[in-house]
Formats: sequence, structure tokens, C-alpha cells
Amino acid sequence: MAHRLKTQFNENSKVPSFSNWFPALDHDEIVGWEGEEDLTKMLSVILIRDGSEPPEIKRRIELTREIALVKASRVLELWARGSSRLAKMLSALYLGEMASLYLALARGVDPYETASIRAVKEGMAELGIADKARRAVEALGGRGRGA
Repeated sequence: MAHRLKTQFNENSKVPSFSNWFPALDHDEIVGWEGEEDLTKMLSVILIRDGSEPPEIKRRIELTREIALVKASRVLELWARGSSRLAKMLSALYLGEMASLYLALARGVDPYETASIRAVKEGMAELGIADKARRAVEALGGRGRGA
């Protein structure tokens, strides 16, 4: 879920975004927050939370939140809702998706414009990658597009 939200903030809101998970975040990435405060004050932290977090994860999140509150511009908690694990995942994803769109609009950027992606695709098209892939599929017995 965190990775998906990261990609949506990157693509829709046009802001650099990163994702990690507990407990891994507390073994490497958190050390980066010890660095230049001018940089960390430009960052926001979104913690995806679940009311059924195991006690050790809940405590890790609380400790990490305390560190981030001092270093980051803001710390937000996105609480998953629902009675099943799937419902909670979908609620967090939906809220994150909507937040990425709202941030894009608040920043005055078009969430649907992906100039960088288009530039890479156009550059790759010069190599004929799509045609090579299509021929490879056809060689395997596929019928290519529309199969």
C-alpha cells in the first residue's frame, strides 16, 4: 500500500516520494533523518496505520513518529478503516489516491500530465522496443496485438 501511495504522489502530485515499512524503516532510513534539518523540514511523513497493529509495531510507529515530528514539516497518520484486512487496505489506498489528487490540484499541477513518462516512452520508441517485443511474442506462437 505504501509503495502504491508513493507512486501516486510521484505521478499525480509531482512530488518526490519514498516508502518503507516497519520495522525495516527503523534500521536504515530513519538515520537519514539525522541529517540536514533544512532538508528534512521540506518533507512530510504519512504513516499508514491500522487499529489492529501488534504492540511492537505500534510502539515502533509511535517512536518513529516522535522523531519525525521534530524533523519533518508535518506528520500525518492515515488510519485504515474496515472490518477485514482487504477493506482496510482498500480504504487506505482510496484515501491516499484522493489525497494525491487533492495535493496536485492544490499545487496547481495537472495530475494527468506525465511529460517525463512520455519523454522516456518516446525515447525508447526510437529503439523499436515495442516492435521487438511484438515480434518475440509472435515467434512464440502468439498473435500479437488483440490476441
